Amino acid sequence: MPKRLTTSPCVSQTRDLQLTIRHAAEIVALQLGNTPSVARKSYIHPAVVGLISEGKLGDTRLLRGTHWYSPEERLLLALLEAG
Repeated sequence: MPKRLTTSPCVSQTRDLQLTIRHAAEIVALQLGNTPSVARKSYIHPAVVGLISEGKLGDTRLLRGTHWYSPEERLLLALLEAG
């Protein structure tokens, strides 16, 4: 009996990535007072979406703020330094 498409690991990973990107857009939209669609199209750089899709963004919860930088600023610096 063939496997269902929705149980395929590839489909599951794709769905998880889509949910992660959607969640990121919702966070940005909430902070900027826009819709998630506007936030993704206007404020989230395509390279960031690409990093999420490739799994290269890493776990942002591991970053802590410092006296000088917020966790988000530290993440941005890490992304810029990574190239």
